[in-house]
Amino acid sequence: MTFFMTVIIRDISVRKRLEELARQQELKLIQANKMTALGTLVSGVAHEINNPNQMISLNAGLLAEAWHDAQDVLDAHYQDSGEFFLGGLPYSEMAQTVPVLIHDIKDGASRIERIVADLKNFARPKGADTRLLFSLNDVVERSLRLLGHLIARKTSQFHVELANALPLMSGEPQQIEQVIVNLIVNALEALPDSNHAVSVKTYADVETHTVNVEVCDQGVGIAPEHLAQLCDPFFTTKQTSGGTGLGLAITASLVQSHGGRLHFASTLGQGTTVNAIFPESSS
Repeated sequence: MTFFMTVIIRDISVRKRLEELARQQELKLIQANKMTALGTLVSGVAHEINNPNQMISLNAGLLAEAWHDAQDVLDAHYQDSGEFFLGGLPYSEMAQTVPVLIHDIKDGASRIERIVADLKNFARPKGADTRLLFSLNDVVERSLRLLGHLIARKTSQFHVELANALPLMSGEPQQIEQVIVNLIVNALEALPDSNHAVSVKTYADVETHTVNVEVCDQGVGIAPEHLAQLCDPFFTTKQTSGGTGLGLAITASLVQSHGGRLHFASTLGQGTTVNAIFPESSS
């Protein structure tokens, strides 16, 4: 007895690639929608914070003037009658303390105002092909103000070294700010504890006519086989902590759109150094 069997072989690799491409496009769209929603939220929160903060700043100024006027009367009473209590503390102590307290309130309100301004700039949608001349150092300083609380929480060893007379860059300052924020956040998240350090440095390379920002951490490091994939969309070594694999992909895209590149060097257990290298402006 003879048996016949028909076998049909169909190459579905093209379909699989198309399905994967469609899945990646869908994930990118989801992430873009999340970023848009986050920008709207940040803008709203910044506005709500700004209003009461302006009142704090104004009231602190009025308090400073009121204390200046009252202090002469209080000093005269102190000279005539001796020590007395103000707010539960001896006047001799309060005379030194109150001006410091008022100054700290005004200084805190000014810091909040700067942070709110930075948040608004960070969340503001970018214009079409807007290219400006700007200082990389200024962008780094704004990024550090945005991340001040996170930095203080993640490490007690944070170092900044900004080069003097750095050549100007041409491009979108807001996009470069996003680059620097992403790189610093990644460095902070890589630290095993707050005793390990992160450093940020800017410098110019006169031979290559580039301006550079270097972010170095004493974190867990990256396996050599993963270095080449770090900027691939959806590749992440932080699946367990909710990493999307888009942070460095977006960062690399923004750097490349400014004619620059990212360079990674890492040793497992010792840390990672990332250099964002940009051409200096020819203008």
